Amino acid sequence: MGGCLNWYRWLTLQCRGVGYAQQLAGKSPLEQKTPSVWVADLGGGQTVTLRSVSSSQGVTGARWTIDLRGSPQLQNINSSIKQFELKFR
Repeated sequence: MGGCLNWYRWLTLQCRGVGYAQQLAGKSPLEQKTPSVWVADLGGGQTVTLRSVSSSQGVTGARWTIDLRGSPQLQNINSSIKQFELKFR
């Protein structure tokens, strides 16, 4: 039973990561660039990246990271923000 439960949790996390990234991307499709990286180009220099690799994975325990780049809304809040990361365990 434990194996099935762990598999279910893993699958649920995968679906949530993709679902959240696609919601942020809107109508722009997520395209797989490598086996562990998907990118949606929103135009105007804006991208949403979903990835399952991270240099800080051992520290944060994150399994998925969503990167938001080039967002005018984030830059309106703080002009020094070039990239924003959401990490999921």
